[in-house]
Amino acid sequence: MKKIFTLPVLLCFLTCVVYAQSFTPGNIVVYRSGDGAAALTDAATPAFLDEYTPGGTLVRSVALPTAASGANKIMTASGTATLEGVISRTTDTYYLMITGYDAAVGTTAIVASTGATVNRIVGRMDANSNLDATTALTDFASRGNPRSVFSPDGTNLWICGEAGGVRYTTLGSTSTTQLSTTTTNIRVVNIFGGQLYVSSISDGIRVATVGTGTPATSGQTITNLPGTPVTGSPNGFFLADLSTSVPGVDVLYVADDVVGIIKYSLVADTWIVNDTIQGAVRGMTGIVSGNSVTLFTTSSNVLSTITDAGGYNAASSTGNKTSIANAPENTDFRGVALAPEPNPLPVKLEYIKGQKTNNGNALNWKLTCLSANIVMEIEKAADARNFKPVTSITATQARCTQPFDFTDARPLQGKNYYRLKMIDIDGKISYSPIVLIINGTRGIEFVGLYPSMVKDQTTLSVSSAKATTIVTRITGISGRLVKTYKQAIPSGSSLITIDCANLAPGIYNLTGVAEDASAKTIRFVKL
Repeated sequence: MKKIFTLPVLLCFLTCVVYAQSFTPGNIVVYRSGDGAAALTDAATPAFLDEYTPGGTLVRSVALPTAASGANKIMTASGTATLEGVISRTTDTYYLMITGYDAAVGTTAIVASTGATVNRIVGRMDANSNLDATTALTDFASRGNPRSVFSPDGTNLWICGEAGGVRYTTLGSTSTTQLSTTTTNIRVVNIFGGQLYVSSISDGIRVATVGTGTPATSGQTITNLPGTPVTGSPNGFFLADLSTSVPGVDVLYVADDVVGIIKYSLVADTWIVNDTIQGAVRGMTGIVSGNSVTLFTTSSNVLSTITDAGGYNAASSTGNKTSIANAPENTDFRGVALAPEPNPLPVKLEYIKGQKTNNGNALNWKLTCLSANIVMEIEKAADARNFKPVTSITATQARCTQPFDFTDARPLQGKNYYRLKMIDIDGKISYSPIVLIINGTRGIEFVGLYPSMVKDQTTLSVSSAKATTIVTRITGISGRLVKTYKQAIPSGSSLITIDCANLAPGIYNLTGVAEDASAKTIRFVKL
């Protein structure tokens, strides 16, 4: 698939830098080397994280730093080392992990440099695009390119590269522990089911385990997975647990940059080939839904996807990969990962509600599970988009045992939208559902769903001038009715919890209907 960009769109794709924005859960992130200004060389080049929807629509590009800022280092890439830039999402889903060089743009032959001269950097980026690039390593991938990093929690780090093998370190460190000296040229490191795995093309290793579990000490043994060949050119890989009769992970997808995607299943303790999907790929990540696996892969210039519903020990159920995005000229796609998700605050919002009173618009809410001081900013808007702070309240652990309240003595005529911006001691931010209070009008308003990317449940926010009954219907994208709820609500603002835990992943419509025939349909995605 060939994409044609107009000049303004192409320039923004290559150079627009977006800060202080959040990744959208369910989206895909691709590591891109090069800004498109000139052909890629072996010199240090700018690198970017491009966020795409699962359908291949570019959402934004986040530039990795090309200048140091405080303790954060530069994170550039080699323009020609195409096995670099393997990114991953942490097991807890809160961070993206990235590698790079502490080298200014234009620094020549950076792959040949030593780690002591040009530190190899490990970066950690959260869901709000905040980057920690303080891990500057002197003994990682020295005279070789850093390739891959994986972390369960954003603190404990397993890394690998062209030289020095698979290693362990922690965030903010300057040195590492080499886990094995038998295979030193490693392409990708990952953890599935609590086991450390690597891919390589050296010493008879292709996809292999490293020790037992997630080792952090030297002297580990790297063992090729039984049954897998010692030929081929594997890079990214993805393991899934699809069989109830086989303990642990039992299906393996390998991204081979010569053959394509190779699917294996674990049968009687041996990995056997189920299928090969042609088309060379390097980067790979996946999403499991029941027996179905959706893969996202990258080659040097294409982001692709394929869904395999064949399940355990069966051929893939679909045909070729579908290309959904192309790298612009003079740039290179490398790794791919799922977008990070917000790290929840050490606080739970039990409820928030509001109503019009003689003294103004009154808000009332309660918190539970507080483990640290939380600053709560009350924000207001006339349009549910352009919120501005009204006041702030600090919630100590002792204060958290009682409900909070606030009265806006100067409400707007008509619609007043309110929300809480909650900030913990580490700077993490979370927002409450939006509450609508209407002044000078009558009727009912369906404000919206929070969140719209749903795991187990979502919340419908409603404001009504009088007590009424709301009927909500959930339908699939085809129109098939899935669930119906009926709930009485008082006058003022209300939050209706919608249970989505048993819904299959996909796109749904939620339609709310009140007794006065007011209605609204809102679309959401079940992850």
